Amino acid sequence: MFYINQLDYPHIPYNHNMAHGGPPEGRTSVKTSGCGLCCSCMVVAHQTGKMLPIAEFVKLSEENLANQELGTDMKVLGPVLAKLFDLEYVQSSDKDELIAWLKDGGEAIVHAQGDKDGHIGVFSNRGHYILATAMVGDEVQIMDPSDKPEKYEIEGRKGLVRKEEPFIYAAPEVVDEACYADRIHFHMFKKK
Repeated sequence: MFYINQLDYPHIPYNHNMAHGGPPEGRTSVKTSGCGLCCSCMVVAHQTGKMLPIAEFVKLSEENLANQELGTDMKVLGPVLAKLFDLEYVQSSDKDELIAWLKDGGEAIVHAQGDKDGHIGVFSNRGHYILATAMVGDEVQIMDPSDKPEKYEIEGRKGLVRKEEPFIYAAPEVVDEACYADRIHFHMFKKK
């Protein structure tokens, strides 16, 4: 299954946070702020078979103003991807709807929150998009676009997920609870 890691792209600039003067210092590339772009690239490849370079998704985000806040606004980019690549697209924060969607062959870009109030973010220390690719048994199969060997071995994450390269596995409840309470949890895509 096609996988892309944002950490491989320090050389590709990404202009985001444009409504607030541009990217913060040190966060000017796909490596630092391109998790949503990488998830978009993977979901398009998986659902359509079209393998496009990450630079195409940078361009789509910038041209469609999905880059106005930090990182990528999937509420803006999701409908663009659906129209451009002829995909079904649904926004949801319902864990059971996610499970059904994944069982039906769809995938979901999950908006996980980072560290908060002494709690370690399960998938990242700050806001992060990951790609839920399937249900395998009673676990969500995930591709993390910023995965690295030690990432899931730290206290606060260890034991909540398990890793079998190139996938991460977690209970649906863990995935759901890792999301921002006040934002859309799942940007769901599948072939029409």
